[in-house]
Amino acid sequence: MATARKPLGRVCVLIALVATAFCLQTSADAQGDEFEAVLKDGLRQVRAGNYEEGIRKLRQALAMDPTSDQVIAALGRAEYEAMLSVLAAGRPAANIMREILDRADPVLPDRKFDWDELKRLVITTVTSESYEERFDAGLTLGRVYGEYAVPGLVAYLGSSNTDHKVNAQITLMQRIGNQAVLPLNEALRSSNPNVRRLVAAALQRIGDIRSLPALAGASETDTNESARRASTRALESLTQKFPEAAGRRAADLYLWLSNGYYSDLYRVRSFTDKPLAVWHWKDGLKYTPAPRHMYTIELAEEAVYDSLRLDPSSAAARSLLARVLVSGHAAAVAGAALTDDESAAKAKADSAWVPGVVASLGWNTLGRALSDSLESDDHQVAAALLGIMPEVYGSADFNAENPVVRAMYNNANVVRYSAANAVLRFNGHRRISAFPDPDGFLTLVGESIGAAVPRQILVIDAGDVRRNKVLNELQKNGYISYDARSATSGIVRAVRFQGLDLIVLAAELPDMEVLGAIDRLKKDVRTKHIPIVLLAGADQAADEGWRTTYEGKVDGITSVPEGVGLPAEAFMRTIMGAFGGARPDAQARYAISATTLTSLAGTDTENSLFGWAALTETVANVVGSEAPADVQLAAVNALGNLGDASAVAKLGEVFGKGGDAGMRAAAGNAIAGICRRGQVVLDDATFGVLLRGTSDSNADVRMAAFTALGSADLSAAQSMNVARANRPGEGGGAAVAEGCGCGCGCGCGME
Repeated sequence: MATARKPLGRVCVLIALVATAFCLQTSADAQGDEFEAVLKDGLRQVRAGNYEEGIRKLRQALAMDPTSDQVIAALGRAEYEAMLSVLAAGRPAANIMREILDRADPVLPDRKFDWDELKRLVITTVTSESYEERFDAGLTLGRVYGEYAVPGLVAYLGSSNTDHKVNAQITLMQRIGNQAVLPLNEALRSSNPNVRRLVAAALQRIGDIRSLPALAGASETDTNESARRASTRALESLTQKFPEAAGRRAADLYLWLSNGYYSDLYRVRSFTDKPLAVWHWKDGLKYTPAPRHMYTIELAEEAVYDSLRLDPSSAAARSLLARVLVSGHAAAVAGAALTDDESAAKAKADSAWVPGVVASLGWNTLGRALSDSLESDDHQVAAALLGIMPEVYGSADFNAENPVVRAMYNNANVVRYSAANAVLRFNGHRRISAFPDPDGFLTLVGESIGAAVPRQILVIDAGDVRRNKVLNELQKNGYISYDARSATSGIVRAVRFQGLDLIVLAAELPDMEVLGAIDRLKKDVRTKHIPIVLLAGADQAADEGWRTTYEGKVDGITSVPEGVGLPAEAFMRTIMGAFGGARPDAQARYAISATTLTSLAGTDTENSLFGWAALTETVANVVGSEAPADVQLAAVNALGNLGDASAVAKLGEVFGKGGDAGMRAAAGNAIAGICRRGQVVLDDATFGVLLRGTSDSNADVRMAAFTALGSADLSAAQSMNVARANRPGEGGGAAVAEGCGCGCGCGCGME
């Protein structure tokens, strides 16, 4: 894994390694040959000064989606100086070249690990007397097994044989390199001080930023003077390279690293086939396989726990832990829903305990975590935290500074509606005595129940003028739009966003080749279903050759001319075409409605701080609508808690309609709830269906009918008719006929 922008020196090392190790490879399939030809042509064009043509060729090569082996073979035969020229040319050429080099990261062949082969290679690279054998074995370890070779090599660091120790250390530093960093960080916890000393030296030589916290921790706590000095030297060396780490405690550095993982500042080889793992030390190096879509989250979790291990009182670390755990739970659930992979299903099962653990962190930690999530536009986590916080609510003041109140005004629907739902639940646990905007809260609750959720679009573009044009045009057409100014931040935002409907992606980005950004979005289980519209320059959009590069990779290509104004018709036609449908999926809207209605059914509607009656009509309109049955059932239950006499007739219709017994029983109980809150005189039709319900075959329906009748303000004649209809031994209301002729006007069917 590398930082978001690879240093030129490190890239040069990769080029040199590829050129040295694989220049003799001669076999390739036809696609590999074509890729190699186009790549070399692009390199030649750039070096010859034909910059635009060279860029076009390099982008064409990348669009072929070459395999790692094809890239390695092509780079091994490409001109070394030409690659350096492209990297030095600046973007976009350098971005394309970096993306191609990323594809060259070693990957496992399409087969399971051969652990016996791995063991033999480790023994050969450490113990063979032949330099050539050691060299070849080391290269294979680095290319095929990477970090999985580290445990066997680390075992030799504790050997009494000096040659074996040296060979193992050289292999770690030069053949495995950066791939060895994460397990080596954990190996600093070995009980053998000699192993710790040599590991620190290897980490110093590798010089990876991810080693800073582990080395700082060892320099602070290692009880062996020699090992501690080695860690201190390595830390000082890395601090010169990364001065931002100077003077910081290990706990702070672990928190910094965790934030980096969580914010995805460190790029993961998510586009390779190599299995991913999280390492730890327990009587030796052990690892836990990590699903691809959860890798950075699990690394962030490991790092933040390390920070808390060193400083349990850190409020910042506790906040980040809450966010990381919630994000991991969401990713696990999403991954299990979108893939059949066994590891994804296991990750979901393993994360089932997360909401409880997060709740145990307490109100103060969750409040800070919510604030941090709102500030970083971490919408999915903010919504999840709002779902957990009511369970630990004590007596917090709901003022303008309360993060829950601030969440009500967030620009993301999912956050705003989750905040409204949270306040309902807070008021159900303990009556809220003060609130800065009761009317605004009720409006938001009503909106979350009855309003269609507009489509939500993310615009990723570094150009301020064009980006603002697009945002304004989308908002004018009724969409909710969000923005990001780089590919890295845009990808992170897309991954974390719940309910994103479309991504508008600029064709030129400062930090990443757009084909690489598309590749990452399409290969992440959380974003691969989101349509992408490419925002190109006018000349690019009109160039059929240029457009061909992106065929099958995006769902539309459009452009925005320079100057004032936007071609709304052409632009919006492309946007609408990318959706594949005129209306957003109603499932998200109904899920929000059901959640809010369920909370309304349990909130304290006797709290006069809020004018609950304003919601009655909105909730009643859900009953009998096109909403799914579970949403209508939630609305019926909510009416029982907040409805007034005006809702009784509609509930009576639901009760008398027949069909689902659960719905009918809920309607009867809702009528009873309304009647208990005030004197309600039942109209003839409602009284009649309730009376007939007292002889229903379903016990719950019968009991609901009796309860509703008993709670209503019945006349003496109505009460007597109820009693007579259900007189023991008389067969009750089962034989009730219409048209009573009793003169009471009740429609009861009794004489």
